[in-house]
Amino acid sequence: MTIKNNEGKIMELEDTIRQADIISESAASHRHAAVEVGAQVKTESKFGVQQFTIVGSLEADPAQGFISDESPLGRAFMGRKNGEEVEVDTPKGKVRYKILEIL
Repeated sequence: MTIKNNEGKIMELEDTIRQADIISESAASHRHAAVEVGAQVKTESKFGVQQFTIVGSLEADPAQGFISDESPLGRAFMGRKNGEEVEVDTPKGKVRYKILEIL
């Protein structure tokens, strides 16, 4: 990396820090009435029962169940409550998810 590239990366990281929302451990450990960032969502779909954690885009790791609130699935879950169903367009076609529990 060149100095110019490093400076650009530093500016990008500083901007990310300025825009960050800190979620305290005590706030993250309470039960959520609706899906929001920090919530764990237990769902059921044609793929069986799955659990996702809603995170910011920089923390996303879909293979580990950490989905961004900005992803199509994350956006579909945001604000939803227990028992609600959402339908999401995926590369494998439309998938319907039922929210079983919000932790």
